[in-house]
Amino acid sequence: MTGDAGKIFSTLAGTGAGSGATLVGFIQSGTGSQARTVQDKAREQWSLADKPVVGDRATDNTAAVNHALADAPALRDVWVPPGDYVVSATPANNYGARPVGPGKILVPATNGGYDQYNSYRNTRPIATGKEYLWAVYNVIQATNRAIRCYAYGDSTVAGGFNFIDWSFFLQSYLPDAVAAKGVRNYFSVTNKGVGGSNLSTWNPTPDIGVNSATYADLVILKCGINDGSFPIGTRLDTFRTNLRAGLAAIRAVSGGGVGGTAILLVGPNATIDRHSFTRKDEWYEQLRGIFEAAARDYQCAYFDTYAYLQDAAREDWAMARWINDDTDVDGLHVGLHPRNVGQSWIWGAIVDWMFGDTEIMRWKANTFISKSVYFGHDYAKDIPTWYPNNYAPGITVEVTQTSDGWPFAGILTTHKSAEGPARQELRSLDSNDVMFTRTSDPGNFWGAWRGRFSALTYANGWTDFGSSYGVGKAMVTEGQQVFLSGLIKPGTTAANTVMFTLPAEMRPVNQKMMVAISDAGACTLEVLATGDVRLRSGTPASYLSLAGVSFFKG
Repeated sequence: MTGDAGKIFSTLAGTGAGSGATLVGFIQSGTGSQARTVQDKAREQWSLADKPVVGDRATDNTAAVNHALADAPALRDVWVPPGDYVVSATPANNYGARPVGPGKILVPATNGGYDQYNSYRNTRPIATGKEYLWAVYNVIQATNRAIRCYAYGDSTVAGGFNFIDWSFFLQSYLPDAVAAKGVRNYFSVTNKGVGGSNLSTWNPTPDIGVNSATYADLVILKCGINDGSFPIGTRLDTFRTNLRAGLAAIRAVSGGGVGGTAILLVGPNATIDRHSFTRKDEWYEQLRGIFEAAARDYQCAYFDTYAYLQDAAREDWAMARWINDDTDVDGLHVGLHPRNVGQSWIWGAIVDWMFGDTEIMRWKANTFISKSVYFGHDYAKDIPTWYPNNYAPGITVEVTQTSDGWPFAGILTTHKSAEGPARQELRSLDSNDVMFTRTSDPGNFWGAWRGRFSALTYANGWTDFGSSYGVGKAMVTEGQQVFLSGLIKPGTTAANTVMFTLPAEMRPVNQKMMVAISDAGACTLEVLATGDVRLRSGTPASYLSLAGVSFFKG
């Protein structure tokens, strides 16, 4: 064949060769795209299948897998097609290529079986679905009762092991952990974990909505370990069916919807089980998609424990450290249960994620907030709309100015309890270090300042003596003690004459009698519940000294 027809035939034949993709053009749709070859486009995706690998769970693919990972640029994904690709040792992957896809790269384990090298671990978030915890946050914001949590699962939930302290059992550890975050509501945990159980026996509905007088605000389900012991060919479908059936049952109960019951799915922790295909990473790597789909369909939060602490099995390094070390009947190592450190890692991370410090700040029982004007904070406010409820429970430290309505410039410390009552201390910035205090009442209003001096309001011709003696004053302390001070000049001195009247916050519950010194000797003063202070006996001529005169308000 000659001429143009021959050239066409030759070109078509060339496209079937290994380099044939260089003869086929490619251009992406859209403005400004440039012409490329199909080969250039195809090489953007790296794959194990580009090397001579065999996914039959028998062939040694070490060299091919190492080449595939080494040839890929740093941080690039390398596609792992369906199949079981056995390697003789952990692959060399010095530049961080990431194997992704449905296939498995399997490394022989120390005591038999295989560990799976490739993982979804770094491709998915550890926790998702916080919006579905609304029912828990609604208890915090709207009630003063305990948050009712029911925990279900296997032996890693039930506890009861001699290598775990009591404080790490969920019904003990979780309430303390949540309280440590500052949540003001008690976190009550009913532990319904059963050792050796799987999802086939899970029935939470008696604790849900209308079925219970103390219904669950939060259901925690940690599952997946023992479900791997079902027959290999059907275990994945069995797990999916049982999980979704239990979640559907919760949501079907009146009060079991997402607005009434929050559900937190907790994936299985990594384990060490040298029985092939059983309770190990080959099994757990398949569960993420099932958890994600169920969490989405049934409005559940999800915490992926396996992805969080994945490397439990490699070279047995975790045994007797954060995972227990048992020996099965056939002499193979088995480690299923997190020890003290492992339990604190898992449940501590879950509590940290559920109750972020700033997320619950508005409803914390304990906070410390320092507002320094040197770092851009405003001065403290003392305006009619700045109620005690504007402060978070705990301690807040601020700086005050007289221009903002405060008695003096100073340091303001506000103590507010989780129940709502609050107390403020205002210390002046001058060398006298005057301190005022006040408390809030049940109506969310501030009471009068204690420690503040008020000038006396005189009657019947009585006045300040003047000169260097200053003005007459009265002060009430935080301990309800009222002190008078100053030198005053007599007006009318007949018995029972009212000399001055005290402010409302300084008036006694019952009448009080006191003694004051005058230029004519001792005089008796009487304070009425109305605040009137009158001269009961004695006749001062030039002055009456109030120094040292005091009474208790009660």
